[in-house]
Amino acid sequence: MHLDYNTKLAQYGADIDAERQHFNDALKKLEATVADKDKRIENLKKNLETVENRLAGRRQGVEDTVVRRSEGTINSVASEDVVYIDLGSGEHVVPGMTFEVYNRHEGIPHLGDGMSSENMPSGEGAIEVESVGAYSSQCRVIKTEVGQHINQGDLIHNLVYDRQHPVQLRGVWPIRRRPDRHAPGRRS
Repeated sequence: MHLDYNTKLAQYGADIDAERQHFNDALKKLEATVADKDKRIENLKKNLETVENRLAGRRQGVEDTVVRRSEGTINSVASEDVVYIDLGSGEHVVPGMTFEVYNRHEGIPHLGDGMSSENMPSGEGAIEVESVGAYSSQCRVIKTEVGQHINQGDLIHNLVYDRQHPVQLRGVWPIRRRPDRHAPGRRS
């Protein structure tokens, strides 16, 4: 009986060693599989980053497209202080509206964060609508940057204007007429 016990014990030990070897082999296979998967994941991440970098240069922000879209152009320059634009009553233009004027060759610059005047696109001047016709409007020049001139074909833009929707102001708004900068007795 003692011999039978030792034989069984040796057999159990051999079975345990065989199972241990089997589990160690299976563990090594799993570790190799995990390592291969990790390597593949790392390669896929690198490929994804490469593609994202390549596409980032081609993607144009939606807000930039909307902000940099010209509403119209300067049709003609009557004098240094009077210009005509190609927007009229059909595009819901009303007297008092203002537009920034941008060089037709350079276009409208990129908008910064829009949170301060330094981050807003600055043009070569600004105009204010004085009278509105069916297809064009007469505007007076209210600002020009030093060394800049407003020319026929220059682009006009107003960040809040939408030619598809009329301007709707509600409430009581005090209207003050800006003094004419060329009025007699006025200092410039």
